[in-house]
Amino acid sequence: MKKAPIKRSEFLVQLSRDHHLTLLFCWKIKEGLKKDIPLILKDYVLFFWNEHMQKHFNQEEELLFARSSSSLCELVTQQHLQINGIISQIKDSDNPQKTIFQTLIDRVNQHIRLEEREVFPFLEKTLSKEELEKIGETLKNEKDDFADDYHVEFWKH
Repeated sequence: MKKAPIKRSEFLVQLSRDHHLTLLFCWKIKEGLKKDIPLILKDYVLFFWNEHMQKHFNQEEELLFARSSSSLCELVTQQHLQINGIISQIKDSDNPQKTIFQTLIDRVNQHIRLEEREVFPFLEKTLSKEELEKIGETLKNEKDDFADDYHVEFWKH
């Protein structure tokens, strides 16, 4: 039985769009793992982190998770730290191994699914309409026009 798509609050939809972009980032890394290109993958991970994902994490933490003391918000904040740690390991490695990239893919995919399926619905129910509107307005004003235009299209065959 096919699951119905998740209907996201209009105020959080930008964060869900970012998640889609990040799932595509994971897919690209997965495609890159089929080739022997660890330094290109490292460079791509750092490009995506510096240009997009780090800002996304900060927005979630400051705009959403800081408004709730729930264990779910604590968990996803911890996951942000773990993902940041994996990216630091990649950054610090002269020749990152495939396993670290696979770990990154796995953790990011699990993290996004948790946010989309549990955390966002929880916050949509527990935050007031006024809070959600304020978050949505801030996201709209802070919207970046990030394009995943990495200069090497390594994921293509």
